[in-house]
Amino acid sequence: MSYTLTQDYGVRWSDNASQLHTGLDLAAPKGAAVYAVKSGQITKQGSLGYSKVSGENWGNYIVINNDDGTASGYLHVEPTKSFVNNRVNAGDQIAVVYKNHLHLNYCPSVTGCQHGAFPNDTFPTSSYKATTTDLARFYYRPKIG
Repeated sequence: MSYTLTQDYGVRWSDNASQLHTGLDLAAPKGAAVYAVKSGQITKQGSLGYSKVSGENWGNYIVINNDDGTASGYLHVEPTKSFVNNRVNAGDQIAVVYKNHLHLNYCPSVTGCQHGAFPNDTFPTSSYKATTTDLARFYYRPKIG
């Protein structure tokens, strides 16, 4: 399967200097199936909320604690059913794309894999300019294809 990358890992995506893009944005039509990349247990699921500027709904997220100790985050999705604490196998459908893309996170541990923008309130002020070293403490660049 081929993917169109619309925003890469580690780039600044906001006027807030502390915000680096935590994963990959992959173009996909609304309703496209989203599958678990690895087997594991779903540990988090919820709403991403709404844009403070436009009021746009950002959809939902799912975080899977993978069997190898890493974690995967799937953002801007609509879960196909409630999964928290359930196991999934690699290739199981877990959601559909909420609007026009899937944001995929890959994290060294489930405790670092949060939904939303890096650093997710890790730093006290938005004037802190996050570095790629900061980003690598919580997220890895996902490999696709």
